[in-house]
Amino acid sequence: MRKALAVSLIGTVMVLMLAACGSAGDDLIGTYESKKGAILTFSAGNKMELDLGGYKMQGTYEIKDGLLYTDLPEMGGKTDNKYTLEGNKLTVEGDEYFKK
Repeated sequence: MRKALAVSLIGTVMVLMLAACGSAGDDLIGTYESKKGAILTFSAGNKMELDLGGYKMQGTYEIKDGLLYTDLPEMGGKTDNKYTLEGNKLTVEGDEYFKK
């Protein structure tokens, strides 16, 4: 169960990363929270953090070719995800996150 949540969150993190790359990526920078309590934070320099109920993981992200690429070593490394950012709602592989 926890692994499934983590994989879902990784997807979301990837989406946020894609938005943060380049000038369009500035829109992604910030903190987002899912209804499940997962928190994704994207910051300058393509850095990111995934917080799963107090268990925090550091990584990097990049938006390229319409995909959010994330690298969270504690989650098994690099992944790519489809994402959308509409207003304050970030959707990564179907999981919704809302900007705090």
